[in-house]
Amino acid sequence: MQPSINSVSTATFIVKLASAPVQEVVNQKEVLQAFAETPTPEPVTIQITANTGTSIADRLNSKKQGDLVIISGSINLDDSGKNLIINPHVLCDAHPDQFLNEINIVGRLGGEPKQAEKSCRRSLAENRYGGKDPSTGKAKENTDWWLIRGYKFNRTKLEKAPKGSLVSVSGTVVTRKNKDNQPYIEVTMRKMTSHKRGKGGAAPDPAANTTAVGYDPSAFEGDSDDSVDDLPSNWN
Repeated sequence: MQPSINSVSTATFIVKLASAPVQEVVNQKEVLQAFAETPTPEPVTIQITANTGTSIADRLNSKKQGDLVIISGSINLDDSGKNLIINPHVLCDAHPDQFLNEINIVGRLGGEPKQAEKSCRRSLAENRYGGKDPSTGKAKENTDWWLIRGYKFNRTKLEKAPKGSLVSVSGTVVTRKNKDNQPYIEVTMRKMTSHKRGKGGAAPDPAANTTAVGYDPSAFEGDSDDSVDDLPSNWN
């Protein structure tokens, strides 16, 4: 099992536990882990990971296989890109008549859109950090490649956004199958917001004269003439 790695992306689901929670040691830390699936015709597999000694872990430990729960927390893809890992901040009982499937991702658009008859799809790269690199002592950097699909108006927005644009995407997670009948994760987009300067000029830094970082407007630019030197080289 893989650990959940710090991510700015979040998600909320109603899931059915596919396994009983078990205790594992990951990166020299004790965690409680369980697998779950969305109660849909094409289930999405989700690994739930909670640090032991927390109220969330205690709550998870009280559950058994088959229980239906609401989970909400930070989200990332596993190394295969086929499954989700969630580090929940909220975990509570769910009712069979309820349905929740909402994800919010922040990253940069890559590649050219792939066209279908009624939609288009693009990749979105999200950098996340977690665990220590033993050679440098610094946090490891990982890149999740999400597949985003847009329909109707969202299709147009996805098509026209420049490569490298910094965007936030809200949508629903679904499982699809490729030509070889292998499952993969995709996000059906409900909304996409591009983060860039407005035409009126640079916006003021709301964190000016403080120790806060990352609030300067240049950090949210997504124009086509932006430098992409710091972007992953394997755009797909």
